[in-house]
Amino acid sequence: MFAHVVIDSYLHTAYAGINPTQQRISVTALPTSPIYGDNVEYTAAPDPAGGQFAVTHWQFRPDSATQPATTPCDSTNPCNDVIRSSGTMWAFGTLSGRPDSGSVRVAMGDPELIVDCPDTVTRGATVNCPIRVSRPVAFTLIRRQAGGSGWMVARQLNMARAANDTVPWSGTAVTTTDVSVQARLSYGAVITKRSRFVVNDRVWPVWRLNSRPDSVKRVRLGMRLYAQDTIVFATYLLRGFAPTTIRIERVTQGPDSGLAYVPTPPALSGSDIYYHPGLYPGAKWYGDQNGKGSGTCRKNHLDQLFQFLNRHEGQSQQDSSHYGTSNRVLTQQRPQDEIERMYTQARSNSALARQVQATFFDWRYGRHMDEQEAFDGRDPVPNFCDWDTNPRDQ
Repeated sequence: MFAHVVIDSYLHTAYAGINPTQQRISVTALPTSPIYGDNVEYTAAPDPAGGQFAVTHWQFRPDSATQPATTPCDSTNPCNDVIRSSGTMWAFGTLSGRPDSGSVRVAMGDPELIVDCPDTVTRGATVNCPIRVSRPVAFTLIRRQAGGSGWMVARQLNMARAANDTVPWSGTAVTTTDVSVQARLSYGAVITKRSRFVVNDRVWPVWRLNSRPDSVKRVRLGMRLYAQDTIVFATYLLRGFAPTTIRIERVTQGPDSGLAYVPTPPALSGSDIYYHPGLYPGAKWYGDQNGKGSGTCRKNHLDQLFQFLNRHEGQSQQDSSHYGTSNRVLTQQRPQDEIERMYTQARSNSALARQVQATFFDWRYGRHMDEQEAFDGRDPVPNFCDWDTNPRDQ
């Protein structure tokens, strides 16, 4: 383009070159980030707009060289196609009477692997974690893993499933568990999903002694009558569990497969009161309580002592006794709650049964014993008289 201008009687000429923009076919795709199985709409248009334009055919070329190109549409514009791999969609046509083509590359995302565990479940109930793929594509489960505090189980699989299949994964819930599942899709992609379910404790009933303690005429550790300081006439014992009531159940299916737990509360086997044999007629100590020698006690004082011991130890099942203290502490401290949560991955069920007994004994000789000793401090043996503790006098 030339321009001639007269300025101050002089002719000035100027030139401006024009480089016209050539129209091309432009192709867009919606959605821009499709997932396997999505319907993608491809639209072809001249860029810049204007002129005569027509599409003659479409061709999708997958990124993988092993996959053939496809012709999803003829002259239809827009062209709709279900995406099953990443690749490039080409539009071929005429633009202002000349042939042209345009393309758009589409990166396909993988569908999601869904492991549909519940958020929470109660211990001993069934936990369901069905596995599926979010889009209709065949898949093969290749790995399942579950684990928690101090345990983990991983299994390699080769479990082929058709499109839209759901793989069940259920079993008894034992403890809060993290799961991880891996699957290979039919077109080769490997997808992984993690999930977690929290196991809530069961509320077991309070343990309580209901039967009268058994009386045992036998010396137990710490019992003594001929003593210069503290005489121990009797002692109370809270027993452990009857072995047959400690049930152990091992889970064989589901995420917690392989774990053993305690399905039902063990039953307390009762309690005992041990009376020193010297308290009974015919025993030497009994005979020494005759008001002679180094003591002032007589047989009527022994009767008073037995009345006190029966009440104090719990033979009469009163609240103000060692028996009653056990029931109070069992209610307040709920030692069963720790046992309710116990589990093991060990192969032997008997190992968990021994652990149950050991846990109860730790409590019995720990916090429970502290309360029993405190009761002794509040309810000491009265000074009925001076007991004869010298075995050499009459």
